This record gives sequence, structure tokens and C-alpha cells, in this order.
Amino acid sequence: MNDSRDNKADDIILPVGLEQEACDDVKKCIYKSDLKEGALIFSQGDAPLYYYYLIKGHVRVSKITVNGAEVQLAKLSAPYWFGEMSFLDGAPRTHNAIAASDIRLGKIAISDMQYLMQTHKDFYHMLVRQLCHHTRLLYAAADDFLLLSPEQRLAKQFLKLFNEQKGLSPKIPLTQDEIARMIGVSRQSVSRILRKWANKEIIQRKYGYIIIMNVDSLKSILAP
Repeated sequence: MNDSRDNKADDIILPVGLEQEACDDVKKCIYKSDLKEGALIFSQGDAPLYYYYLIKGHVRVSKITVNGAEVQLAKLSAPYWFGEMSFLDGAPRTHNAIAASDIRLGKIAISDMQYLMQTHKDFYHMLVRQLCHHTRLLYAAADDFLLLSPEQRLAKQFLKLFNEQKGLSPKIPLTQDEIARMIGVSRQSVSRILRKWANKEIIQRKYGYIIIMNVDSLKSILAP
């Protein structure tokens, strides 16, 4: 991993609501790193060292269950700022963040974060707004785990990924291990659901990806 400070920061999209002086200081504080897929950005229980900006690629946010299984809470896609919670409450990280692809990452060190929060009120308020947004996303994820069956959770995720591609391709690039982390069940449970859907011609199973064949059937599974 190579870190570099780039004061130009041409590939940094700053959060809405920052005044120009704060924007300039944020850009001056950012270091950039290139990480390979699977690299650990931070672990649950770590002290906060950096505030992060995902410039390129994807990051998986997850927790480890008591039986050692990884449950994916969110998948972040560039451009995306994250990691603000521990700077606001001073507590350790609550989850793991892992590179889900080769990524380019911007990061602001703890000493610079303290300067930005103390110097720029608008930067501090931006962090609070971002924390509220992320909290709402986690509540929505918790609702899904409490109120939806694994089959409904998977249908919802497939529909979301299909819609993100704007219908341009029915291919969803996911392995069974990734799907298992996404909906919080075992790989064997995922295999049973996919086999059932394939038999009903809702999907086709391919190596490394799924082909969506019947969007309406997925919608009916989600809202029977």
C-alpha cells in the first residue's frame, strides 16, 4: 500500500454544504492509497485513525457473528465518504471495512480530523448529517433482517442490483459466498434458494454471476 498526499485532489467530490475555506482544508489533508481486493481497511474494535473517502471501487461493511460467519451490512460504491462515527463519539469501530474490489482510497488522519472539526463548524455539522444518513441505512437493514425471510431479502437485493444497472444487463456479478454474506445465511441456504428459483426459471445460475430472467417473479416474492 502506497500513501501519497495530493493537494490538487481533482478526483475528490466534497460533501454538500461545506464552505470554500473548509473545502480547501479538506483537500489539503487527504492522503491517497491504492488497495487490492480483500484488503482490510479497519476492524471492529479498532481505534479511529482515519476518515475515509472511496475514490474508486467498492468496500464491504460487515460484522462477524458469534459462530464466525461474516454478515454484510452494506456495500459502498465510489464516490463515498465513510468512517465518521468514531470521530464523533470517540468509541472504537463498530464493524469491519474490507475492499470488495481493487480500490483507490482517500483518508484524513485523526490529527487533521481534530483540526477540521475544531476549525470549521460546517465540517462538523456535515459529519453529523452523514452519521444520521448512515444510521437510517442501518435501521433499514435491521428491518429487513427482522421482517423479511431470507428468500425475500435475496429478492430485494437482486431487484436493487438489477435496478442499479438500469435494466441494461440482466447479469448480476455475485458468487454464492457474496450472496450468503449479503443476506446473512449459510452458503447452503443460498444454494437451496437459487436452485428453487432456477427450477422456476426466475434466474439462471452461472459461474460468478446470476442472470435475472423474471423480474416480476422477484417482485412477487418480495411482496406476496
